[in-house]
Order: sequence, then C-alpha cells, then structure tokens
Amino acid sequence: MDSVEHVYDDGMMNKTAEPNTRASKWELEKEKLVLNNVSELLECPVCLTIMSAPIYQCPNGHTLCSMCKFRVKNCCPICCTYMGSIRCLALEKVAKPLEVPYECPLEVRGCKVTGNIPELITHIKNAHAIMHDGMHDGSRIAIDFVEPLPRSNWTWRLNVYKCYGCYFCFYLKRFTSGNATGDVAYIRFMGEENEAKIFSYSLEIGGDGQKLTYKGVPRSIRVRNENFLKEGMFVSPSFWEENEHELRLKLNGQISQN
Repeated sequence: MDSVEHVYDDGMMNKTAEPNTRASKWELEKEKLVLNNVSELLECPVCLTIMSAPIYQCPNGHTLCSMCKFRVKNCCPICCTYMGSIRCLALEKVAKPLEVPYECPLEVRGCKVTGNIPELITHIKNAHAIMHDGMHDGSRIAIDFVEPLPRSNWTWRLNVYKCYGCYFCFYLKRFTSGNATGDVAYIRFMGEENEAKIFSYSLEIGGDGQKLTYKGVPRSIRVRNENFLKEGMFVSPSFWEENEHELRLKLNGQISQN
C-alpha cells in the first residue's frame, strides 16, 4: 500500500489560526471594557472609591456610598435633592462579586467567617451573641465592664458602634507579660484603611484619684492584630475598681470624624 505524505503549509496554518487569535483578543478587550464600565458605575462621586453595599440613590437616580451620604448630610452632591434612605439594589448586586470580603472582627478567637460589613454585623450578633449591651448607636462611648471575682480567663471584649454611617469595633484585650497582667483598649474601623484615617477617637478612664486619657486614629479591621499593644490605651490593673464580689472598669470616650 502506497504511503501518503502529509504536507503542511505554515502559511495556511497561520491563516487558519488567525481568526481564533482575533476572537481571543476581542474577548479580552470586551472583558476589559465591561470592567471599566462597571468601575465607572460603582465609583462614588464624592470619595471616588468603588462602592459596596449599602449603596444609596437620590430620587433622580444619582448614587452614593453610605459614608459619603453621611458626609453630605443626606443631600445629593449632584442635584442637591434630599436623598432619604433609598437603596440602589441593582448596583449592590453588581458590586457584590467584586467585593473583597472582610474577616470576622473576632478572627482573633479563631473565627474563620468572612463577608461584607452587613453580613459580619449579622454574624457577630447571632454567632457571637454580641447584642444589647454590646451593640450601640452613636459616637459616644460609655462602657461599664463588670468581672466577677475571682478573675476569669477572658482575653477579648468587643463592643460595636454605629455612627457616621459606619461601624466601629471597640476592643478590650487582656495580656500577660511575666507576672504582670494588663489590658489594652483600642478601636478598629469596619472598612478600608484609607477610609479609617478620616476618623479619630478618644478614651478616658478615671478611678481612685487617677485619670488616664488617650487619643488615636482607628485602624481597619483588615490590619492584623500583631501590634495591638502599640495602637491603643494601656490600662493597668489599678484602674479596675474592686469590691468583695467583683471588679469594675468604667470607660468613656468619643468617636469623631476629622
């Protein structure tokens, strides 16, 4: 049987492959175009960052992130109409796949749950039972920690504050160094680090003729907790008021927008 010789024409192969290459390039360009258009749709007109839920819109359809809605005092920066509380659910659906999730504020306890801010607020209420005394509306901090004697082995206390259209986490962290035990009080912002910088907070503790004050800028909850000793107020055991049944720590403060 005669053998059949197969001859390949390189020029013909290139001509055949060219349409596929063009198609691939077009798909990439189309994908880039779509992403650019989505980014433009999700760009907040005030802070120019990419919006995530909750996204608000005025009656004329102009959209705004929740933080800037508070900044402009509920007045649309585009058409100057009153915004109210209308959510733009369509844009929120578009934004959801693009969101980089946050870790649970109690990841220091080993919690691996991630999600956007509203999801995490629901999570810490339900899974960590931080409700009632632990959830606050407003920027004023007034905490009364009570610990039965003998001292328990707790390491973290968490309170959540909602103000300026955002959420803030107040932590009281206990640590031991050698034979000494103390606490550090600090605040974290539930959002990005660049947004956290527009806020500040103050803390104050008084007792037995002593007074301790602290002023600082909150870090984002995205920042790991390795250096928490350097970012808050050190509270020595002498500031805990003690009677025969319990220890009590009264702490006041304020979250401010710069």
